[in-house]
Amino acid sequence: MFYSADAQTTSCRLKRSQMGSIESVGQGLDAHLVLTAYDQLVIETRKDCCDRVAQVLEEVMIEAGRDILDPVPVMVDIKIGKYWS
Repeated sequence: MFYSADAQTTSCRLKRSQMGSIESVGQGLDAHLVLTAYDQLVIETRKDCCDRVAQVLEEVMIEAGRDILDPVPVMVDIKIGKYWS
């Protein structure tokens, strides 16, 4: 039998919510979800779209976190790079 800690369950709910929102928002952005690892989402997009995609991604992640974690503030750390690191 396995038991899931509340933090793991909340993290999973948050990531699922973010992924669903990102997929629906990303329709007009020429960006797609490549990989999820632990608490990270890797998004691929064209170089000329990076700033806009980062802005939308931050908004979506904060909103998803607000819905699940309210009143805990949600902070998002976005990095743009050529490679995932």
